[in-house]
Amino acid sequence: MVIYIHGFGSSGEGSKAKVFREYFKSLGEPFIAPSLSYVPRLAIKTLEELIESYGENVSLIGSSLGGFYAIYLARKYGLKAVLINPSVYPYITLSRVVGSAQNYYDGSSFEWRDSHIEMLKSYDTKVEDQDRFLLLVQKGDEVLDYKEAVEKLPDADLVIEEGGNHSFDGIERYLEKIKNFLSQEGSEEELFSMQSYQKHLAIALTAHKEQLTPHGLPYAFHVVSTAAEVMDAIAAEKLSKEKADIAIGCALLHDVLEDTMYDLESEELDHRILSGVKALTKNKSLPGKLEQMQDSLKRLKNEPLHVQMVKFADRLTNLGTPPPHWSREKIMAYKEEALLIKKELRSPHGYLEKRLQHKIDEYSKYID
Repeated sequence: MVIYIHGFGSSGEGSKAKVFREYFKSLGEPFIAPSLSYVPRLAIKTLEELIESYGENVSLIGSSLGGFYAIYLARKYGLKAVLINPSVYPYITLSRVVGSAQNYYDGSSFEWRDSHIEMLKSYDTKVEDQDRFLLLVQKGDEVLDYKEAVEKLPDADLVIEEGGNHSFDGIERYLEKIKNFLSQEGSEEELFSMQSYQKHLAIALTAHKEQLTPHGLPYAFHVVSTAAEVMDAIAAEKLSKEKADIAIGCALLHDVLEDTMYDLESEELDHRILSGVKALTKNKSLPGKLEQMQDSLKRLKNEPLHVQMVKFADRLTNLGTPPPHWSREKIMAYKEEALLIKKELRSPHGYLEKRLQHKIDEYSKYID
């Protein structure tokens, strides 16, 4: 069941609702576009009852204020949602229209109050599992600043178009993409591209050559283990295939710039992978290891979560038995670095944070 959630002052008979209704009807797929109360609490209650009555196979499409509602409900019920020019801070934008407002469907008026703004604030939520969302925005939106939605959901599946308007001109062009996104979960699609994996592994093996780990093993063991941690996380809590390929590429190449003289710029790499590898690379011109780590983490925080997760995976592979020549002080410092990574960074779903904390707890036995 696809539930369409309309915007402020609109209804289930709006232009986009009609487009989606006809499209899903032609596919023989269940669809509903309820006309909701302008009172946020009543609108949310209606939507919650619909979701709970239809069970697990529900997905959402939300436009404008409906996008805000869709974010809240998708997070609450673990649903996938398509957001079309969403209002991500409606308690700010709609505070400007307190007073008499109009229903666009029939021209009737209603009283929009400060109490309704307070209701909206109660539904604001952090969006951590952004792979659940497809975000479609047009820069020509005359009502909302599209950048606000992009900044709130940088790791969603993004479509950003030049021009357009608040109604999202030409939504018909994205009907198939929307349908595919909503039905993607549970499909047999590959988690990542094997071709991409092999390409980046070949570069890593060439770059690291005869390099060994502190335990005397070929360095390939480390890069493959780091990539395996990323793949394990992706299998546990799925990323889009595109983001998975970026994360795995960064994992395989994460030490090339830091530990070798290999020229990654000469390779035909996705610019997002190259940017991620650069952020993962410590600046050895800085005076101490702590300063180098802090600098790298600062740069990583500007990268998407599927790149940040590589740092978790890297430290997970290194939190095994310390090399025999390491002092107690070095082991303690290594544990403190791991805690700093966990504090400063995030991964897409929290899976690797939990894994890292468990490893840190186990690692403490080498200090006590």
